[in-house]
Amino acid sequence: MANLQFSFAALLIAGGVLLACLTVFVWRRRSVESGAELAVVLAAATIWVLGGAAEHLSTTLAGKIVASKIQYIGIMSLPPAAFVTVLVATGRTAWVRRYLAFAAPIGVFGLIAVATNGLHGWIWSSVELDTTGSMPVMAVTYGPGFMLTNFASHAQLVAAALFFLPRSLKSWHVDTTFAYIGFTAPWIANVIYLTRSGPWPNLDLTPLGLVITGVSFTISFRGAGSVFSTIMLAHRDVLEHIADLILVFDGSGRVLSANRAARQTLDLPPLPAPATLAFASYLPLQRYVSESIPEEREDVALEVQGTTITFDARSVPIATSKGQNCGVVLVLRDVTNQRVSELDSHTHREQLRQIVDLIPHPVYAKDATGRFLLANDACAQAYQRSPSEVAGESQFDLHRNSDEVVRTLADDRRVIESQLPLTTEETFGVGTDAERMFRTTKVPFIQDSSELPAVVGVSIDITEEKERERLLESLASTDSLTNLANRRSFHQILANVIDSATHKHERAAVLFLDLDRFKTANDIYGHLAGDEVLRQVAARVQEIVRFNDPILAAENFAHESTTVSRFGGDEFIVLLPNIAEPGSAAIVARRLLEALNVPFEVGSDRLQLGASIGIAIFPTDGTDAEALLRHSDQALTSAKQSGRGRFEFFNARIGIAEERRHELEKALRHAIENDELSMHYQPIRDVRTAELIGAEALLRWTNPELGSVSPEEFIPIAEESGLVIPIGLYVVRAVCEQMARWQLQGFRVPRISINLSARQLADAQSAANISSILEDTGIGGGNLEFELTEGSILSENPIVENTLSSLRELGATFALDDFGTGYSSLSHLRRFRFQRIKIDRSFVRGICTTKDDEKLMRAIVALAKQLEMETIAEGVETEEQLAMLRSEDCEFAQGFLLGRPVPAVEFDRLLEHEKMDAQE
Repeated sequence: MANLQFSFAALLIAGGVLLACLTVFVWRRRSVESGAELAVVLAAATIWVLGGAAEHLSTTLAGKIVASKIQYIGIMSLPPAAFVTVLVATGRTAWVRRYLAFAAPIGVFGLIAVATNGLHGWIWSSVELDTTGSMPVMAVTYGPGFMLTNFASHAQLVAAALFFLPRSLKSWHVDTTFAYIGFTAPWIANVIYLTRSGPWPNLDLTPLGLVITGVSFTISFRGAGSVFSTIMLAHRDVLEHIADLILVFDGSGRVLSANRAARQTLDLPPLPAPATLAFASYLPLQRYVSESIPEEREDVALEVQGTTITFDARSVPIATSKGQNCGVVLVLRDVTNQRVSELDSHTHREQLRQIVDLIPHPVYAKDATGRFLLANDACAQAYQRSPSEVAGESQFDLHRNSDEVVRTLADDRRVIESQLPLTTEETFGVGTDAERMFRTTKVPFIQDSSELPAVVGVSIDITEEKERERLLESLASTDSLTNLANRRSFHQILANVIDSATHKHERAAVLFLDLDRFKTANDIYGHLAGDEVLRQVAARVQEIVRFNDPILAAENFAHESTTVSRFGGDEFIVLLPNIAEPGSAAIVARRLLEALNVPFEVGSDRLQLGASIGIAIFPTDGTDAEALLRHSDQALTSAKQSGRGRFEFFNARIGIAEERRHELEKALRHAIENDELSMHYQPIRDVRTAELIGAEALLRWTNPELGSVSPEEFIPIAEESGLVIPIGLYVVRAVCEQMARWQLQGFRVPRISINLSARQLADAQSAANISSILEDTGIGGGNLEFELTEGSILSENPIVENTLSSLRELGATFALDDFGTGYSSLSHLRRFRFQRIKIDRSFVRGICTTKDDEKLMRAIVALAKQLEMETIAEGVETEEQLAMLRSEDCEFAQGFLLGRPVPAVEFDRLLEHEKMDAQE
């Protein structure tokens, strides 16, 4: 028995030491888990157990009584402390004060009753020392006070168990089982002792039950795992000072511990506690704890003390040394301000995006690799995507033209490296057909320092602008009728070819082409037909010089630089670069003449025109564009003068002739004002009587530097330059003024013939100007006869009709000059009502020598008689010619035989002689 008591005492001492250690541990951690109540329970159990051990070890009655009184400190403290612990653990902290108001007096009464010698008899009615055994034992007879305090203690424990029951039914854990073991262990031990049941009826097993209670309560209410998990996380002091909320869960989802920030923010109950209890006021946090995936982050919004706080929640699993998952650490970081800032930033971004999307031009940002960071609607539409689809894509994925992408990225890098803006042109689109041209301004894109450099670009669609520029360039450089290069662009092309040929020591040829008889055809068939002819000419010329021509290919022509240009009117230029020798240009010229000699089909008409070509060779005939064009034009003039329908190369003779022509034109422009022009008059006589019936007024020009210039030389120049109009008016005025002087002298003034050019007839002011001259000089229109060539009346121009009609109304008569040498038409004789026909000198020259000329002369005279017109033969130089004309009934003649052209002073003598003959 002694051994048993001693062993029992040793067991109680060990249990008391254990409880004492747990008390110290829990008390030191009370600020973390609010475990002060449990620490009191453990301290009371420690006192009770160690007091029991002291009682068993004491050998005197006095010692045993003192030990028993010490035990009563624990007996009176433990039940209310246990009850308070349950109240706090179950969230009934409001009940604690009311409960202590009831329980404290009972405990104080018990402690006073035990401590006071005069009253403890109420607890123990008798106390004796039993020494019958091997160890003295205190034999106690309990009084009514004991029964009362014992009942109160057991009632509080039972009540605590009942309060704990609802929570345990909701969520039963292993810790719940330990809690009930803690409730029942001392009660069972005390019942066994009081009933003297069991193998050791004299041993009070209640202290041993308290050891079990202390351990069980520590496991249940404190969480054994919290000790180890906290050690695994970090040092407790470190966690306490972390601003983030840190909570530790065991494998069943129970909250084991929390750091200071979590306790203060979430107002947690004493831990450990189930998550449903700990987070009863935070349903979003309950949901996250029950549904979260380890390592997954999620924002959780909690209502804390009337304020909504957003936490960035992240759960991290806790693994044992064997790799088993034994719990979870939950970290809650307050990101309210950050989320508000992000929301504001997102709002600002969305507002900015809405503003940017309203911009009708593409706006985008790209990194240095060409990956789009953002794109507005206009930019995305260019790629037939949405903005979200474009963001993150590489420009290589969106743009099919990789060369364009490489060039664009080079511009991007230039902006990034220089940190300066750049304006350039680039294309967007998903294909060649959909690509559009944009003018883009790029600037460095300011990002976070940790991000890669980028650029932002704003693009303006200039596709239509470029099209307009190309169109304007085309209009400025292309002839609208034939789509050939015009004069302006040809000068630039020729300058480039000359520059290239100079550096490469090559030859080039300029072919100046002019259509023969085009003006006549244009006047006869109208301008629409003329335009069609010019288009066909352009097509034929291009066909000749096309690249696949075997002749040109053999001569190694470069089609890309071979140019055909319409220089103006019916003039065309062909530029042949890099020719081997001048003979190559001659081959092309022959082919052109052959092609243009084929009649042109215009509607139902076939027009036979032909052409003449002048050729100048670089560098032989000129080393600049102006010289080559001038010399090729001179060669063309020579070709036309040589009979048309041919080509000629430029040579020194042609150059001298052209220079002469140029000098004559410059001098002719000042001939009237310098009084260099004069009139000569050639008599026209009756073939039978030799009577003076009229004279032809012939213009003469004498220049101080050029000398006397032949009419055959300066009249064509006047026609081509347009000077024929003012010169023609000069002739009319000079003739009328001379006739007025002759009338004042009393001479019989014969009819004077004046030549009218086609340009004068087509001038709407000609008739009015002539009428004004007649009025000024007092000369009647019947004294004038106007000689017209067949070419001048071929046009259907109504101005010509009006001019002739007005002159006819003035009384003037008309003669058809050079009849038979031009485009003779009987309809013209009938239409314009000529009074006389002049037989050209070429037919008169052949009279008496050429039978064909005689036949033509007779036919013309016979035709005139049938049409009731008079005939005048020109160029009569021999008596045989005059006799033949007389025999064929030609009325009038002029020529050297009958009188040379003389100045007015000499013609005065002729009129004087005529006057004297008339008087006789």
